[in-house]
Amino acid sequence: MWLRFLLMVVLAYLVGAITPAYLAAKLARGIDLRTFGTRNTGVSNLWHATDKKMSILLPVILFDFAKAWPVIWAAKFLGLGLWGEAAVAVAVVAGHNWPVYIRFHGGRGALSTLGIAVFMPLINGLAPWPVTVGVAIVLLGTFVIRNAPLGVALGIISLSVVSWIVREPTPLVWGYVGIALAMVACRLVQPRHDTSFSFPRLLINRLLFDRDIQDRQTWINRAYSQRASQQRKK
Repeated sequence: MWLRFLLMVVLAYLVGAITPAYLAAKLARGIDLRTFGTRNTGVSNLWHATDKKMSILLPVILFDFAKAWPVIWAAKFLGLGLWGEAAVAVAVVAGHNWPVYIRFHGGRGALSTLGIAVFMPLINGLAPWPVTVGVAIVLLGTFVIRNAPLGVALGIISLSVVSWIVREPTPLVWGYVGIALAMVACRLVQPRHDTSFSFPRLLINRLLFDRDIQDRQTWINRAYSQRASQQRKK
């Protein structure tokens, strides 16, 4: 049992580490997302790198959304129970956030988390209250507060809270906790690109805005300027 559990967790990580946004940007535009815009290798940065081309974005969105499903289903089929399913789900998000194939430079796992929060209740006969509340919070943060990173963070954190409130099985609650911790860790441990702020302020900016500074456009323009400067030196 333990061997199957470990093998499934490793497989889930490797599946999660497949980064279609990075591949799409490379193939379609010859762009390395790790040096473009926000340097995030997720769909949000691909959105800007490809001028919002849905023919490129849609397959990436669908893949990231559903890539956890086969391994979660496999964990259930192998009889690993809810703890196995939850561990596999966390491993997929960890793989997405720190993909071994591109030197651990990943995205934030929001789409994969959404897919997990939809799929796990579905195959376990549970009402989808956590994902319903989580999506509502993300939409509120994006379109009302105008701070999508904060909305996404609060939406992901809310999954475990709502799951606990509605008394879902303990493994699912802790699975959502693990996913939220992976999201927070991914925001906090990125290399520091702005030294004008104190360390506590930097941490707050990363938690609230997922970047070193508050203004998004300045942050993106800074990345463009650095990239152009590097190309001139070459």
